[in-house]
Amino acid sequence: MLEFSAATIQSIQLTVPIHVSFCLVLYLAAVPEIGGLTGLQAWGLAIAASLLMGLLLEIFGQRLRRLALAR
Repeated sequence: MLEFSAATIQSIQLTVPIHVSFCLVLYLAAVPEIGGLTGLQAWGLAIAASLLMGLLLEIFGQRLRRLALAR
């Protein structure tokens, strides 16, 4: 049970920034006073932002793992 809980918490830590970037970009793009995009445009931009965030987390995560192993 402890291993399952630890794995769940670890995966949540990796996915929360991606979810937050999706929600934030979707909100900012869809608000008429800020972004003023249509629903489909805002959704596409939010998907692109979450993919970019996932890519950045993967790249920086690999670099951090290499640095930790080098010590």
